Amino acid sequence: MMPISKIDDPKLILVKKNVTTWQLGLVNRLTNVQRHIIMTDADFKELYLGGIPSNIKEGLNIPVKSSLRACVRSIKVNSGNKDLSNEKTVGVSKRCSEDLLLVRSASFSSKGVLKFPAAKFTFPKDFHIGFGFSTIQLNTVLFSYNKNNGIMVLLENGKLKVIIQGTILQSKNTFNDGANHYVSVMKIGDKVTLNVDDEDEDGKSVTLRDRSNDSLFVGGNSDTMNYTGCINDVFINRDSERPTVQSLILSSDHSGIKLNACSRQRAPEMLMLKEGRKSNQETVKGNKNGKNHKDVLGHPTKESPGPDISGCQSWRPKVFNGAHQFGDTPDSHLEYDFIPESFKERSKFSVDVRTVTSEGIIFYVADKAERSYMALYILKGRFFFSFVVDGIKLKIKSKAKYNDGQWHTVVFSREGNTGKLVIDGLRTRQSSITTSSSLEVESPFYLGGLPSGKGQQRRKLPRDSFQGCIRNFKLDGSQLSVPSRMLGVTPCFDGKSEPGAYFSAEGGYVILDNAFVVGRDFELLFEVRARSQTGVLFHISSPQGNYLSLYMHKGKVTVSVNNGAGEFSTSVDPQQSLCDGQSHRIAVIKRDNVVQLDVDAERDHVIGPATSRSTDTKDPLYVGGVSDAVQTPHLPVRTPFIGCMQSVVINEKPVTFSKAAEVYGAVSLTRCPTM
Repeated sequence: MMPISKIDDPKLILVKKNVTTWQLGLVNRLTNVQRHIIMTDADFKELYLGGIPSNIKEGLNIPVKSSLRACVRSIKVNSGNKDLSNEKTVGVSKRCSEDLLLVRSASFSSKGVLKFPAAKFTFPKDFHIGFGFSTIQLNTVLFSYNKNNGIMVLLENGKLKVIIQGTILQSKNTFNDGANHYVSVMKIGDKVTLNVDDEDEDGKSVTLRDRSNDSLFVGGNSDTMNYTGCINDVFINRDSERPTVQSLILSSDHSGIKLNACSRQRAPEMLMLKEGRKSNQETVKGNKNGKNHKDVLGHPTKESPGPDISGCQSWRPKVFNGAHQFGDTPDSHLEYDFIPESFKERSKFSVDVRTVTSEGIIFYVADKAERSYMALYILKGRFFFSFVVDGIKLKIKSKAKYNDGQWHTVVFSREGNTGKLVIDGLRTRQSSITTSSSLEVESPFYLGGLPSGKGQQRRKLPRDSFQGCIRNFKLDGSQLSVPSRMLGVTPCFDGKSEPGAYFSAEGGYVILDNAFVVGRDFELLFEVRARSQTGVLFHISSPQGNYLSLYMHKGKVTVSVNNGAGEFSTSVDPQQSLCDGQSHRIAVIKRDNVVQLDVDAERDHVIGPATSRSTDTKDPLYVGGVSDAVQTPHLPVRTPFIGCMQSVVINEKPVTFSKAAEVYGAVSLTRCPTM
């Protein structure tokens, strides 16, 4: 069936055949061809024209939920004219404006191109084309007509470039900042001019040859369809036609493109959310100092079910996909070791930020002596972008405050000695310094807070991490999704939380005390809400072979002790799974060579060798996992614990996780997400 949009003046007819049978018909007034759909078992109480109320719309399983954008006339009910002025209407106006039917904008996602006939296009005589666009891509084709012998408009390294039969025009500035820009290419006489945002960027004299009557392409050409962004208000001057904006619905093909889905205020944010998504993979590495180096490909903080979840109720904290939570510790951060060679001259970062804090560091990179640096931070609720080159400092701040708990897209870029800060694609701030030197920095990039000892030279910058969430961290339009190191960063939870420590599926552990003594008597009491059947809960061991380990293995909880005379252990295999979404109480009580283990109401104990009664340690007490450098031949599992740990009491003293000696990996020290 031909789409309604392709039929001139179509007519829709809805006829009730009997109590439960209706017939929907489409009539082409020009050809009188009719198509019918018969609906049975339909007992309609109300009829809606042009759209559906929002309270009904949400419950319908239909792919299209937007209202009709069209003009309707000659409404008849039971052969009589229907006066809509007596009916309840929402968003309906009298008369039919041509501008109402005009489709001005299109959202592209690397999947299509708009194609229009070139009839009456005045090229190579005097011509004029123009269109608005917003993107953060560095290189892409925006407009093309007879690409080998006509005109092509593209972005190259962020700058606008026009190729007209071998003649090249190029902008001085970059325009891939996610904001909306309007580009115009005009030929009058023998001169062609490139104008962007009402500023002439370049102009040259040309002599153009005749061309074949090819099609006009918007958002690419016949071979290239990789544009991601928005295009709006396309103007193409055609001979003997009055100047008008091109209606994009008239494209011969717009598959893979969303028409009228590109709100100018929201477009930059939508684009940044879509671009650069990659597949998820994950690897864990260890280094000689024992820290877990977490390499997470794709979206590192998307909560996965984790290992060994058989028998578990699938409670999964609700998170913002691909988003990281910072600020549970002052130095929580991600590190990225990759810095491209081009960074010395230019860079363009974009990131989505959500926070209610008024102060904290978001991004930082510097040289070894920290004489040169680049930083993005929040201070008194405002975003600040600054960098220092050759001792000369540039600082740009946002006019408004953005610590409102909403997501905001921040683009901060440097081109030579010029810096630019763009918030949500709308509010642009720009400044320059006088220097010809390059920005000399070294890896890593820090996202979030700074490790101990870093940033001491920059006293006017916040050193602690901001408290909030980050997603879609990109450099020059490409997602930076492989952090080299992760410390105190968790998935960004969307929902309520309660006090406690949360060990996420990405892996991590806490060292409560670097020199903990177990001794003869030891008591441990805590509550746990697990997300897997296997994982290390607590562990401490000495080089002499004394240790105490508490772990889960396939749902069974075991405590294993060695006082120096050999191992002894006891286990409880609880009838109620520990990963049922509920909190469970676990207690370990050690008196000399006797150890008792309680899991909720179930209990067991063991008596060890009487020749040794003290577990002699003065070593790190691990919670939730162990360092890769720790040798644990007696421990049957090394899998990190996944879930919540609360109300921890050791030797009758409540434990405050935020005062832990060290934290590694994806661990929140202050909050547990609720179900």
